[in-house]
Amino acid sequence: MQTCLSRRGVFGGHAAGRRAAVIVRAEAIAVPAPFAKVEAKGDRVLVRVAEEEVKTRGGILLPPSSIRKPTSGEVVGLGDGRVNGEVRPFFLQLGQTVVYSKFGFMYTDLKLSTGEEYILIRENDIIGIMPHPVAE
Repeated sequence: MQTCLSRRGVFGGHAAGRRAAVIVRAEAIAVPAPFAKVEAKGDRVLVRVAEEEVKTRGGILLPPSSIRKPTSGEVVGLGDGRVNGEVRPFFLQLGQTVVYSKFGFMYTDLKLSTGEEYILIRENDIIGIMPHPVAE
């Protein structure tokens, strides 16, 4: 869900000499309860988002305001590799832990009724691969 507002209302014009303020809010798409599985298509990769860290390595509990959204996860599904009629092989493999940008706009957040969070992202938008899993 995205909401765009300016100083003059929803999608209103802007006054001369002023810059319109735009607020954008994106939320995860909630997958309805009967559906328990999502499959990636094309060059998309389905990534299970890593758990948020709620305490430090030293055991100190973090307040909710300082908990950051994870930017890594485990690859749990690959599309068929079709892009514009061509089939391209994936460089990623199932089970690999990947890092992605939380500021990207080419991914879709998904939240299953079980509470698990996933993202659908293009393989080209993956920033890197981690040597060992951290998405558990």
